[in-house]
Amino acid sequence: MDTGDTRPEAAAPRTSTHSLTRRRPVQRLLGDAAGSPLKRTMGVAQLKLLGSLGAGTWIASGAWTAAGLVVHGLHGIRHSQLNQPRDLV
Repeated sequence: MDTGDTRPEAAAPRTSTHSLTRRRPVQRLLGDAAGSPLKRTMGVAQLKLLGSLGAGTWIASGAWTAAGLVVHGLHGIRHSQLNQPRDLV
């Protein structure tokens, strides 16, 4: 369907894809997708290091995490704004 309008303002706007496809050096190294090679390699290395830890380390880490959660929870209950009496005036 040709309207016969050949004026420049009637033409479809041009978009430059150069700025959309050009990547910065940091993006090439780290990648912008979830499965980039560096991220995948670092994840495997972390799993390997965590797997090499002994059972005592895991037990101690779990105990400290549990203690921290208890302290955090008790602090939250004691200092909660919802626990304060309110005036209904």
